[in-house]
Amino acid sequence: MEDIDLDSKKVTITGSTAVIGGERVNGTTKSGRSRVVSIDDETVAVLRQRKADQAAEQLKAGDSWRGTKSGYVFTTGWGEPIYPDTVTSLMTKLIRASKQLPHARLHDLRHYADGWVMCPAVKFPLVEVVEPVLRSA
Repeated sequence: MEDIDLDSKKVTITGSTAVIGGERVNGTTKSGRSRVVSIDDETVAVLRQRKADQAAEQLKAGDSWRGTKSGYVFTTGWGEPIYPDTVTSLMTKLIRASKQLPHARLHDLRHYADGWVMCPAVKFPLVEVVEPVLRSA
């Protein structure tokens, strides 16, 4: 969680993770540069709770804990980072279970948000800040 500063409400994006040939692969960002993203109070609260939950998981796992102090936010119960495909699979299952939502990939949410924020009918004060990040991602 070293890339997350909850007091300043900022997250530093330093890389990416993918699954290639069944193996987890860490890489750089698309542009090769890190960037800082501001987060709101609700997100800070969720991340603080996750940090507390993770500390409890570490105590429960004892010597079996495989995480590090500055490790990942979303991990298995023994501290290893979850595979990116886990989140994608969960989203697919939730959409199917709802029987009301249209099919969408996790990556589609980024494009949906991009379109919503950039819509001329929406007067959104952060467009100047958000647009360069979305365009470079």
